[in-house]
Amino acid sequence: PDGMTTLVSNSLRSFSAIPPTSSVPGGTTGANADQSMPDSLSPEVALKAQDAMKLYIEHGVGKRKLEEIAAEKEKGETALVDRWQKMIQIYLQAQCHIISLLGYTPDDRGITLYTTHLQYALNLAPPEKSEQLRKSGRDTYR
Repeated sequence: PDGMTTLVSNSLRSFSAIPPTSSVPGGTTGANADQSMPDSLSPEVALKAQDAMKLYIEHGVGKRKLEEIAAEKEKGETALVDRWQKMIQIYLQAQCHIISLLGYTPDDRGITLYTTHLQYALNLAPPEKSEQLRKSGRDTYR
């Protein structure tokens, strides 16, 4: 099993409870255990990462999981809060999968650093690219 096995659990709460795995700044786990995380993220790479997350959610395993949640809604099997938590979990799983390919750890530390780098990329990008990034992130989350 890889680092995603630990991350991909049945509970969003367990995701947030994952302890730090390294005292090294930047942290390392799983497939990235022998290297540190990236120092920055270019606007171009950020846009491609968001596109990959959207692809995973719209056409990959994420889509199938979202369809299962929609079926639960139709049957009235689960409460809104439970369905919402499952949808957030799917989004986080997609994000962890994609950012790990960029060298970030697939855990809360990797997501935090990726999000920080994404914000810097948004701030440093030309207005047109910044707007593309903002829209892409919004569309992926929706």
